[in-house]
Amino acid sequence: MFTKTAIKKTALLTVALLVCVSVIFAACTPSSKFVPVDTPDPGAVSSNGGIAVKYGDYLYYVNGNISDVSVENTYAAVDARVGSVVRLKMSDVEALFKINDDKDLTTSQKSEQIADYVRQHAQTVVPRVYYSANTTTTRINGIFIFNDRIYITTPNDQLTAGGNPLTSQSVLKSYKLNGEDEQTHYVFTSNAAEIWLQQVEGKVVATYVMDSTLHTLDVASGKDTLVSKEDETVSSVNFDWAGNCIFFLDADGSVCKLAFGATEYDVVVENVKPEGHDHSHVTYTIKNANNGTVYYTIADENNSSVSNICLYSATSADNKDVVVFNTNSITPSYGWQDKVLYTKSTNGFYGVYCASGDGSNEKILLSPQYNDSSITLDRVEGDTLYYTSDSISYSLDLTTAQANKEGTPYAVSLAAATGWAQPDFVDQYVITIGTGTVSVVKFDADKLTNSSSVALTLTVEPDEEE
Repeated sequence: MFTKTAIKKTALLTVALLVCVSVIFAACTPSSKFVPVDTPDPGAVSSNGGIAVKYGDYLYYVNGNISDVSVENTYAAVDARVGSVVRLKMSDVEALFKINDDKDLTTSQKSEQIADYVRQHAQTVVPRVYYSANTTTTRINGIFIFNDRIYITTPNDQLTAGGNPLTSQSVLKSYKLNGEDEQTHYVFTSNAAEIWLQQVEGKVVATYVMDSTLHTLDVASGKDTLVSKEDETVSSVNFDWAGNCIFFLDADGSVCKLAFGATEYDVVVENVKPEGHDHSHVTYTIKNANNGTVYYTIADENNSSVSNICLYSATSADNKDVVVFNTNSITPSYGWQDKVLYTKSTNGFYGVYCASGDGSNEKILLSPQYNDSSITLDRVEGDTLYYTSDSISYSLDLTTAQANKEGTPYAVSLAAATGWAQPDFVDQYVITIGTGTVSVVKFDADKLTNSSSVALTLTVEPDEEE
């Protein structure tokens, strides 16, 4: 027979064993519940999209680029996950530069203190990873903040019936600014979809191109509308940031326009097939689109002597085939208003010009007498021209430009796009991303130089040496 003492000992051993099992089970549990951070004070949004977004006093950013879409991607507590969305106060970003400028520290000491400072002050807001395989139009990628919610695309973590991961798909999700209230809005069957998120009359909408078809998505309802014709593809898609629209060629080769958020497009320049023929002998080529105007050339297979000589513009079916430039003596780079923008050199000096018609009304926008380095026109957006010269990136206000010495510098030696991302600009900071890393430099517009690079990457604290 068992004594009471023996029974008590057995009971105690059983309890102890259960405790040990529970501890071991907890240790083996792959994740724990994500705990939201504090809700920030209301603030303005700037630099929306891309690697980083400024909201009030905070910088929200992607914590490095993931190298593999099959990485762990849960909405759970994590120490420091590559690709997650983290935030840091703008004042803390400046504090990192103070550490970096401390001349009493060695390079390794600076790196250690900067990494430790980020660990102490940065917060994971969205533990899921951001990812896009869209490398065609990288400017539309990244994280966005609309209506006090963060929007990201992330690899689909669901499995097929056969147990295979669906990470080749992309899921649009959103969260409150403190990371809580995860909402799933839409699943894109390809993570290479070109997704342009915007806000139209208070609603978040996405216009996207996937598998050469054009769609409009009402994000709140998840209603997806195929804009392009059934079983037909679109090409030469041009995103017009200043005009809040998209220009493209439909299956007939006609030039078309889709207003952002609309579910039907307008044919701006119709490519008419001659009667009795199965195709048109005319080919339209879109050169650029800006502020609601599309610029294009025309090639005629029946008359090569007139092909691609003129640059035309159109805003609607009632205002098309407007001749902007009709000479081949100068190669235009971008259409702007009723003119073209281009560069040319004179005796080793380079300038920026605009003209229309036969070029006889040429106007100097950037005087060649001050620039002995070649100039590359990067893009025109609204009334602003962005260009690069001697590795310095400039912007130029075209409405006031009159033989300027130079534009307004905003960066130097910009890195090329990395995967889905291109360098991002927040105030005086230039933010770049790499595999598992994110860093920032501070641009000095007076000296035309960058500060040393400072790492923003939130990392796990290294193990102490035994």
